[in-house]
Amino acid sequence: MCLTAMDRPRRLILLLFFALTGSTLAQKPSPCPQGTWTSYHRDKCYRIIPIPVPFEHAEITCHNFQSRLATVYNRHDNQIISDAASLIVQNMFLKTPEFWLGGRDDYEEGSGWQWIDVDHTTMNYTHWADGQPVDKYGFDCLQVNATSGNWNSGKCTQAYPYICESDVDIKPTTPPPTTCPPLKNTTCPACPTCTTASKPTCPTQPECIPCATEHPTSPSSFTTEIPTTHAASTTSVAESSTASPSTFQP
Repeated sequence: MCLTAMDRPRRLILLLFFALTGSTLAQKPSPCPQGTWTSYHRDKCYRIIPIPVPFEHAEITCHNFQSRLATVYNRHDNQIISDAASLIVQNMFLKTPEFWLGGRDDYEEGSGWQWIDVDHTTMNYTHWADGQPVDKYGFDCLQVNATSGNWNSGKCTQAYPYICESDVDIKPTTPPPTTCPPLKNTTCPACPTCTTASKPTCPTQPECIPCATEHPTSPSSFTTEIPTTHAASTTSVAESSTASPSTFQP
């Protein structure tokens, strides 16, 4: 496939972006996937998207990544995302240091600035620049300046790069049971249980398993069957034995 003169710089930017984020994360183990940054409490993953779009488009794209526009609840996370964004600005030669975050102040009249999460959480932590936020029509969306880490109120319809976040996927580990459940069998008695002293895990249950450890308690428990093909000869031998023991031939 041939690349046009316009496509080549765009491809170089994307290659540089993924190489940069990948090499940054390789220096320290992280619960987040490659190409993202880990929050201070290691419970969120931040993804920097260097493509400028209006605020609502950024929100939609984050949802397509199974995430949302980033929320910041402490100075440590604000430092992490501003440092990450600053690194992207420097290495990808972006024209603007501002990035969209997931905050607005136009949900309800007089409600103030809120995070656009499920609960529309109030911003208890802020890092506004001097003179911010401005009270102008349309300047209702939150930005972070990658150079200073300060926040600005940006015009929602203007295009800026943005930062998405997702929760760390923590899979709980379930320890093995201390004892195994009784073996279930619909056609023979239940077999003895097993313990972790002998087996760390319980075997898969088949539909019916013979109980090898179970034996009859008395001879009366056994039943035998004489084949029908030999019934006549067995009877004649018995009669000959009763009538004349001396003539019996084994």
